Amino acid sequence: MGLGSSVPLVVAAPLPRVPSVVGKPEASAIRNLKNAGFKVKKTTQTSTIGRDGVVLSQSPSGGTRAKPKSVVRIVISKVQRGPTPAGVAIAPRATLRAFRRHRTMSVVVAPKYSGPVRVTGPDPTT
Repeated sequence: MGLGSSVPLVVAAPLPRVPSVVGKPEASAIRNLKNAGFKVKKTTQTSTIGRDGVVLSQSPSGGTRAKPKSVVRIVISKVQRGPTPAGVAIAPRATLRAFRRHRTMSVVVAPKYSGPVRVTGPDPTT
């Protein structure tokens, strides 16, 4: 090659970053990862607390550079609530709406006692 000859030059593009999807709903997380060019492998982890159907962890972690079409593993929460303990009632929506409006409601505390209950502090329904 002499002076003025052409030389092919290849510039490598950086690998794409893996989106951070921890804490996001499953469908949104999978969509984000696929749109970024990655394959998704999901597993579930059962718990009795927390939000159902959200990403608990991912590998590789968000922000890491990875090859396009490589697999990102995500762990999705599967919450299994236990049975309601004896003597504990779950309030219907109408009762919760009334509570928000008036900040008081009647509840059965024991089989032979019922009375008004005033709740102070943050709204327990949020």
